[in-house]
Amino acid sequence: MNSGLFTKKDKRKLVETLALLQNNDGGFSMEKDEHSTMKCSYYTFRSLLKLKQIDFIDKERLLKFIISNKHENGAFSNYKGQKPTPQVTSYAIFMLKELSAFSNIETGKIRKWLNTFKKEDGGFSEFPGKESGIQFTYYIVRVFFLIGAISDLDKEELIKFISRFGDPAKGFGKKPGVKFDALSTKQAIFLLDNINSL
Repeated sequence: MNSGLFTKKDKRKLVETLALLQNNDGGFSMEKDEHSTMKCSYYTFRSLLKLKQIDFIDKERLLKFIISNKHENGAFSNYKGQKPTPQVTSYAIFMLKELSAFSNIETGKIRKWLNTFKKEDGGFSEFPGKESGIQFTYYIVRVFFLIGAISDLDKEELIKFISRFGDPAKGFGKKPGVKFDALSTKQAIFLLDNINSL
């Protein structure tokens, strides 16, 4: 980082500000004393990792918060009372791995849960009868990679599925035939890059 734009003093103040967002339950929120969410916890965690200041927070309490949002199927929810999603599960697993707490990840259960979303078109969809999408497929595949279960993925089917949404030279859209957008393109490129390693 440019020291003229981001000084050591700035870094220290930012770390202190982020650390103050940790609540009594161990999770983090957008504002102090609001309810904790997995998403806010993940974004704060990634920021502190980037700043190399992860030891500035109470990692044990954060671990307890993450575990408290694990469901019977092994997946994770944003906060208590919500159903688990692949997106939030990917955030939780990333943090657990960084916290050296992989033993809290029930790989077998998660694999079974993820495969319930598999569709005949090669992608993944949250609801029965709903067409698969890039975003949902992105988070599903991300979790498969995080837990080391890439053997569950079919490389050829995924490439064929992604190609319906665009191409690397022109970008990708949310649906086949629609104009490309930056988020869908980013997610499609991630998928293609990682699928090539299968």
